[in-house]
Order: sequence, then structure tokens, then C-alpha cells
Amino acid sequence: MDILWLPGTLCDGRLFAPQQAQFGSHRTPNITRFDSVTAQAHSIWQHTQAARVALVGLSYGGILAIEMIRQHPERVSHLALLDCNAGHDSGERQRQRNQLITRVMGGNFEALVLEQLKPLYLGSRCRDDEGILATVRDMAVEQGPAVLARQVKAVRDRPDQRPFLPSITCPTLILAGAEDALCPPAVQHEMAALIPQSTLCLVPGCGHLATLEAPTQVNHALTELLAH
Repeated sequence: MDILWLPGTLCDGRLFAPQQAQFGSHRTPNITRFDSVTAQAHSIWQHTQAARVALVGLSYGGILAIEMIRQHPERVSHLALLDCNAGHDSGERQRQRNQLITRVMGGNFEALVLEQLKPLYLGSRCRDDEGILATVRDMAVEQGPAVLARQVKAVRDRPDQRPFLPSITCPTLILAGAEDALCPPAVQHEMAALIPQSTLCLVPGCGHLATLEAPTQVNHALTELLAH
């Protein structure tokens, strides 16, 4: 099975380390070049040689996965949307993202990452897990503020993807932490209701980074998805 792992904002392949170890696939595209979801998805396809792939995307990576299957549905065999929101930003959320870009480019980038990491990204089981915190911090610092600014703009300006979801016909997994503060369960239920061939899985005690917080549950769900 040819799998493309699409990480979230300020993340790289380390976000999927437990999954890549089990499934033996380490193909993680560069998702840092563009401030447009459409352009970034197009670029990934340009650099993907396989005729058909399974797409596994978390958060921003999930948004990219939906855009990728919109562009080339015939090339996607399976789809996994992890801790993802297919809706578009409200006006207030766009203002918050603009403020974040301003703060990021104004300095103190690492302090800002740490400020948001524990309360927003991790569930109760892993909020003080130093291994996960260090991994996420290291990924973010290596990506840097310019990458964050581009990715935040891409997410801010994305279209509402929900009208497209009913046209997805491949086997689809929708998985998220039950304590995900950024993409809460109500969002997951809405997406599952819109995608005909979808399975919904909510992981108790888990936040926004399910692949690291609950690797066993995520790997089990992916195994079942890819068996179809």
C-alpha cells in the first residue's frame, strides 16, 4: 500500500512516527512551500509518482488531503482524516489567525509555541508527556515562523470543503481525540454524516495530536481502513 502522510501545521514525519513504523511507509511530502491549500495540494500531486495512494492527513494535512482528492479522486484509494475540520473559518477565527501571524512574525516564536501547545493541542492523558511535548516543540522550532505564517494563511483562506464531502466514494476514516479543543467531536460527526463510505472513531482522553497521543488506537483504525 502506497501511503502519503500529510502532517499538521509546523509538523513533519515525526508526527506519524508510530504509524510509519508499523506500516513501513515513510513518504511525508513537504507541505511548507505555499500559502494556498490549492497550490500546496497541486504541488504534492506533481511530486507523487504512484498511480494511486492512500492519504492520511492530520489537521492541516487533512485539509490538504480533501483538496487532493478533490483534484484527483481517481488517484486516491483510501482516505484518513485525523483531527481535521472541513469547514471554513468564521470571521472571528480569521481575525484570530491574523493576530497569530502578527505575533509570530514579531518574535518570541518558541515561547508562543509553548504557550499554545499544552492547553490547546493535548488531551488530559498526555498534557504533561515530556516526550510528546519535546517532539512537537522540536518540529515547530525547525519549521520556524515563516512556515507557520504560510500555513496559517493557507488554513485561514481555505474554502468550505463540506459541500464536496458527499462526493468522496473511497473508504474513509474520520478519527479524532474526544478532547480535541481545535476540531471537536461535533465537527467529526458532521463530516462523518457527509461522507458516505466513512467510519467515525473518537478516542477518549485524547486531544488534537492523536497519532502521538494514542498510537495504538490510531494504528488499529488505519489497519481496518486499509483492509477495505
